[in-house]
Amino acid sequence: MIRTPLRYATSTNAFYDVRVHGEAIPTDAVPISAARHAELLAAQGARRIIPGANGKPGQTPAPKITRADLLARAVAAVKREAARRILAIASLERQANDNAVMASLALQLVTGTEDGPDITADAVNAQGRRAAIDAVRIASNKIEAAITTWAMAALSKFDASADPRWPLETAV
Repeated sequence: MIRTPLRYATSTNAFYDVRVHGEAIPTDAVPISAARHAELLAAQGARRIIPGANGKPGQTPAPKITRADLLARAVAAVKREAARRILAIASLERQANDNAVMASLALQLVTGTEDGPDITADAVNAQGRRAAIDAVRIASNKIEAAITTWAMAALSKFDASADPRWPLETAV
């Protein structure tokens, strides 16, 4: 039975749980109690976790958050949300296959050859997915442009997933 499953590694300034990370824990990780782990995480708003003495985690006052920091976080959140929405439309593999189908159809049209199977229906479906992905990208760009003008208060409350500029998610 594992007595203290939580570990802290100075090399990564990160926490690990042996039940989750198993053998993939850095060798410099030291045991940390669940109570200390909770204490450190609870203080993260006003304090920052840093490597301390003997490899144990310590704390220091968190640096003052600037508007640039909040804007960078908001932009990163928009990019993550756009990626999530795009992958909900089509996996990377599906996107690659769609690109191949559209390229094959374009080649057939340019060369006037129709030697292979009829891929018109596949290309129409691929184009529908591409249009949905493009709508997400356009919305992402609009959201990013809008948030660059916001004050700190608005940026600190921004929820990228709830922005009304995103297109409605539909199965394609």
